[in-house]
Amino acid sequence: MKFRRLVLPLVVAVTMAGCAGTQQTAEPEDEPAPSPPEQTEEAPAPESDEANDAEESPSDSDATPESEPEAAPQEPTDDWFRLDREADRFPGVSVERAYESFLQDKRPEDTVVVAVIDNGIDTDHEDLDDVLWTNRDEVPGNNEDDDDNGYADDVHGWNFIGGPNKNVNHDTYELTRIYARLKPKYEDVSDPSSLSPEEREEYEYYQHIKNDFQKERRKVNQQISQISKARQAYDRASQTLRTYLGVDTLMQEHVESFRADTAGRRVQRAKGLLTRFYRYGVTPSDFEDQRETLQDRLEYGYNPDFNPRPRVGDDYSDTSERYYGNNEISASAPYHGTHVAGIIGAERDKDVANAIRYAAENGADIISMSFGKGYSPQKAVVDEAVQYADRKGVLMVHAAGNEGVNVDTTDNFPSKYYANSTNAAETWISVGGSSWQEDNLAAPFSNYGNERVDLFAPGVQIYSTALNDRYDRSSGTSMAAPVVSGVAALVMSYYPELSAAQVKDVLLTTATSYADAQVTRPGSGGRGP
Repeated sequence: MKFRRLVLPLVVAVTMAGCAGTQQTAEPEDEPAPSPPEQTEEAPAPESDEANDAEESPSDSDATPESEPEAAPQEPTDDWFRLDREADRFPGVSVERAYESFLQDKRPEDTVVVAVIDNGIDTDHEDLDDVLWTNRDEVPGNNEDDDDNGYADDVHGWNFIGGPNKNVNHDTYELTRIYARLKPKYEDVSDPSSLSPEEREEYEYYQHIKNDFQKERRKVNQQISQISKARQAYDRASQTLRTYLGVDTLMQEHVESFRADTAGRRVQRAKGLLTRFYRYGVTPSDFEDQRETLQDRLEYGYNPDFNPRPRVGDDYSDTSERYYGNNEISASAPYHGTHVAGIIGAERDKDVANAIRYAAENGADIISMSFGKGYSPQKAVVDEAVQYADRKGVLMVHAAGNEGVNVDTTDNFPSKYYANSTNAAETWISVGGSSWQEDNLAAPFSNYGNERVDLFAPGVQIYSTALNDRYDRSSGTSMAAPVVSGVAALVMSYYPELSAAQVKDVLLTTATSYADAQVTRPGSGGRGP
């Protein structure tokens, strides 16, 4: 018996910023290492030593707990994140084991509503259309606010980045918006000493923002260059093996079936490199998809002259304004939201706050949030919404982000910690991403932190729903957060008497501990406890 959950979609962010950006690992220029598919914004870049070592299998001697007799297989199954370490050799969340053991003779006692705050979903997907939350008090298509909640025809949710006639399909990052706001005021200042104390403080802040903005643009350009080099390496390796094997079309089975022991070094390196590409599911089209995503970041995300907000029609400066947007929850090419909904950046504080309030007011038991950013100029309004959901007993699950940094010392928003206060939300869980591989148990891209990341959950090569009744694999903490949301929904459905705070405690206290294991620290390639 599987539990039934309802998905309440809330559109607040465009495709470019559904997730925090990926930090890619630099590789040797002659043989760049493969980057996994980036069909969302957050595919991981695998760590390696040298491209010459590409065909070596990772060692699990440092990361495997003593009680585990065998390491997980090199390739994940489609459902690896649902499996169990002891029974299946995959460090998943043990859902299948739970169904087959202590839940076998039980039936779910309640329907759980999971609100997904993202960039829209495919509402017609075969695995989603019959589990979407439906506002029974609303008459579809009559352009009336039948339930008097301020949102007309909000049958399945609400889109806070749409207007009467258009939706925001691309937006700038918060860093870009701050830069664009301060640049006209301080760009031509030649003598900061002539400014008032308040202006000097803001001027110094502008210089900091300017440096960060320019650094991020340079990083994207470098990533585009890396993608081009990786594609060139892929093409060279493919040509080398086509010639060596005497085939016109090179297939994966060709590469994996022949032994390169007696071949020349060039052939060995080509086989090793392509094997790594196959391991991460990289295809030639993925290079172009990734390049287009990065180009979009330059054209929209890091473009201070781009401003799509007028099409929403709200007074953006009024953070108390709540009733704007439209009911088009399939807005803005919703690959990311569809993938996230199936598993259970540029977002603006005002929209995030309103989406959280909408979810809490409309009966959400869980709010799954797979987005984040490094700046939050209107954090107070988000804090108020988080406090509201916290008081109503809604469990909030948030992706920790994909920069491979320690968020105890690096800003990452939204968070459970309120500004200018020592208080924090009690029903908030921050989720890092884990892998099935023992040496990369903490995914290389995942943010981490002893204080600000509560647990890690499967976030690498997660197989879930994609557009047009398709299914695909994707990676990132945006995948890990809905895995946790799904487990929380499972617990709530069978044990409805538990409060959100109690469910959080259950998840944290029953999570598998690797406190004594040595794992690769995300982001740097270093080893850490």
